[in-house]
Amino acid sequence: RFELTGAVTGKHDIVVGDGKARMQPAGNAAPDVTFRCDSETFVLLAYERITLAAAIADGRIVAEGDRELAGQFAE
Repeated sequence: RFELTGAVTGKHDIVVGDGKARMQPAGNAAPDVTFRCDSETFVLLAYERITLAAAIADGRIVAEGDRELAGQFAE
């Protein structure tokens, strides 16, 4: 789940399966991993202008939850 702040706010789930990913409004189920960032950082990540590891190291993204899954998200 991404929790966004800034110009575009909200909670969005990224659902991955069958080699595909899709974004949808956050559901009621607890997420395995939550990434918190501003909308600008999310766009940079989505367009591969910044890596997840770099964004976390710079404090631009805070990751909570299953660290192994968080690492797999970057792949």
